[in-house]
Amino acid sequence: MRTKLGHDGVEFQKRRFGLLDLLLPAAILLLFSCVCFGQSTFGTIRGTVQDGSGSVLPDTTVVVHSTAENTDCNSSTDAVGEFNFENVKPGAYRDGSPSRLQ
Repeated sequence: MRTKLGHDGVEFQKRRFGLLDLLLPAAILLLFSCVCFGQSTFGTIRGTVQDGSGSVLPDTTVVVHSTAENTDCNSSTDAVGEFNFENVKPGAYRDGSPSRLQ
């Protein structure tokens, strides 16, 4: 930094901008812009399949039906009866099991 005398006699400092002064704000902006890419327009449907007595049902096929697109998605339950549909488009869904649709 250099000190100069202004036209009114007041001393002021003139600062030169270096490469680091330009790269640091750009790096911070780039770092925090990555947060925006983590968002998605899809959702997840999760649940547990149980029988009437409350026991879980492993290895069972689960079907969800999209009422907007008139399509079915299939998944299977795991060892503890849980199922998971990932990357589901937004919209209305219902149980698509054949016994439920009749």
